[in-house]
Amino acid sequence: MRATLAAARAAGVIGAGLQRRLLDAAKALFYPERRWETVLQAMPITARNRAQVNAFTRWLPTGRVAQKRADALALLHTLAAFGSGQPAPFKARFEFEHTDAWEQVRRRITSVPSAAADAPDAVAVLAELRLDGPAWQAAQAQARRRALAEALADARGEQVDDALLPNALATFRLRHDLGAPGSVAPWLARQGLSPQALIDAVRGELAATRQEALLDAHIERALLLQLQLDGRFHPLAERARHKAAVLQTVGAENPALAQQGLEEAALWDWYFGLRLRLAAHPTPEAFAQDLGVPLAALRREVLRDWVYHEQLAKGA
Repeated sequence: MRATLAAARAAGVIGAGLQRRLLDAAKALFYPERRWETVLQAMPITARNRAQVNAFTRWLPTGRVAQKRADALALLHTLAAFGSGQPAPFKARFEFEHTDAWEQVRRRITSVPSAAADAPDAVAVLAELRLDGPAWQAAQAQARRRALAEALADARGEQVDDALLPNALATFRLRHDLGAPGSVAPWLARQGLSPQALIDAVRGELAATRQEALLDAHIERALLLQLQLDGRFHPLAERARHKAAVLQTVGAENPALAQQGLEEAALWDWYFGLRLRLAAHPTPEAFAQDLGVPLAALRREVLRDWVYHEQLAKGA
């Protein structure tokens, strides 16, 4: 419309004042309703502008400018001229930025539908789990870690050797006590899983486990940095230095249970009950596995901490 009004003014059909008022009348209309018939109906006709409005109405059928058509034709002519010159292959002079928006689009296109997410009870199951706060938080943390590891494996093009699947599936059956013949199919049906969905999940778990192992060193560095940013690094470092000094003084840098006159059960009771104040005591094996450390290493640190507390109680 701007181009048509400019052409009408250039041809002497309308003046600057009517050009401006017609443009304002067009702007006031909702975009789909911006047609010349509607614009002219909305334009107030006065004795001063009647002659120009009538002249514009007569000029419009032949003088109207189809700007979009003109732009399209110009583009086609430009592309034809460019192509006739046998141009070299395009080489980007910019670096692609992998933004959050791009990642969301990529995931939307490449994501595989989840059988669990599509299950009829999916929303209700999550609602029930959410009612158990600690269980929800633990499951969510585990799922988040797995999702990140799987995304990293996918980004790196990690391929899982199918020869590893039988052992991984056997481990899965042992974990869920599914060793008896014919026990797997009913269990999968109860969980809303198909056999193929289980294979795909185990394959993803193998890829994710490899990525988690590769990330362990990075996670430790990131954890230390997070402690520094949170302001928790200094008090923990001070406690560690003081503990080392106290244990060195009493010759217990690497203490043994027998040397301390302590039974292992009593050590864990102290740790879970008094040190961590847990109402329900987990097994040391399960607790060490959740922490991702060998049981022997956890036992050593707990015993060192017990000796440290004993010395503090004596005024060390």
